[in-house]
Amino acid sequence: MIRSTLDRTLINRVSRLAGFCIFLIMPGLVLADQIIELEQKQVDSSGISAFYFQGEMRNAQTYEIVATEGVVWVGTNKGLVRYDLTSKQWLLVSPPAGVEQGVAYQLAANEAGQLAVEYLVWTGADRLNSAGIFLFDDVKKYWVKIQDRGSSDIQWRGRELWVLSRSGISIYDIDAGKAWDIQKDLPSLYRRSSLGKLITDDYGVWIAVTGRPIALTGRFEKGGVIHLQLPEIRWKSYDYETGLAQDAVSDIAGDYQQIVAVHGQADSGISLLDVRQDVWRTLMTSANDIPLGGRLVVQDEKYIWTAYSGGLTRLQRGNNQATQYTSEDGLPGNVISGMASGLSGLWVAAFDYSGDEQGISYSGVAKLVMTDASPWEDPVLQKYWPVIMLVLILLSAMLLLRKRKHDRRTR
Repeated sequence: MIRSTLDRTLINRVSRLAGFCIFLIMPGLVLADQIIELEQKQVDSSGISAFYFQGEMRNAQTYEIVATEGVVWVGTNKGLVRYDLTSKQWLLVSPPAGVEQGVAYQLAANEAGQLAVEYLVWTGADRLNSAGIFLFDDVKKYWVKIQDRGSSDIQWRGRELWVLSRSGISIYDIDAGKAWDIQKDLPSLYRRSSLGKLITDDYGVWIAVTGRPIALTGRFEKGGVIHLQLPEIRWKSYDYETGLAQDAVSDIAGDYQQIVAVHGQADSGISLLDVRQDVWRTLMTSANDIPLGGRLVVQDEKYIWTAYSGGLTRLQRGNNQATQYTSEDGLPGNVISGMASGLSGLWVAAFDYSGDEQGISYSGVAKLVMTDASPWEDPVLQKYWPVIMLVLILLSAMLLLRKRKHDRRTR
């Protein structure tokens, strides 16, 4: 009888201890990131390093990609992927609560390393709806939801997150914890149009307007580019009549000096705006027999990149010399879903369809290294350039002092 009582007491204590241990480790099990299996391939002739997803991520559909502060982020239909350039580790980041099966659709990162993600969730057999926009703290590893509505695009302007949707623009000041809308100020011409992408700079915001679809034609009308000048909130519109190669604009890139717009209709093309002179010119059209995509323009000091259904086209600034890149050159796929310029190269998210009911056959990320890039463009060198200069100055001063002492002794 006594032994039976002791056994029951021991069992109860062990059960409680086991339950307490499970309680402690459950958050870790739920929030733990998963290591992603990869296959890396290097194509020296094209300067492409490709990372092919393997295992459960092999048939993942990629979306946007951003590169900042030593980390590459990739949105996929299986969640958010993080690549640390220091540890060389690829992780599938644990999603916010309630979107465990969510799609990491829109991504935006600022110079401070803040990441904003819009997640989509399945609400039916073949229907995706927005689960909202979340901020991710990469240091403390937690999510904060800031908006329930979906978006056409999200971008940072300093510490402000700008959210573009069909209803207009919402702005979130992360430091002040405030938000406000300016959709009422959107030009009436574009209030019923499909808004595409936006970019921000020190003087305002530029928005690509796809336009309104024309029935049975596959084309759009009432598209263009609109510029929101800040801080006075003054709009200016550009379309075909004011110099664009076409009305419909599917993506834009640039800075306060030049804006590049890409047109995504059957007769695709690229338009270039000189901001100071306020004059558009047609840089390239499909009549040049060069594959030009209708989206994903990334502009840097030397090249303009555009994605199309069969890969990438790189246009060299100045002479418009074109170079094409496809899966035969080392890309993980020919369907380019995102591009990001930074961290010593161009980062590309891509996938390929298998051509049967299995859907996607390959997907992954590629880094294109510019073989003619100057070593002075290396981000590590640029980051520590002030320190390097200080060290060089101190060394020069020490050598000069030693030389003077030597000269005095020899006199």
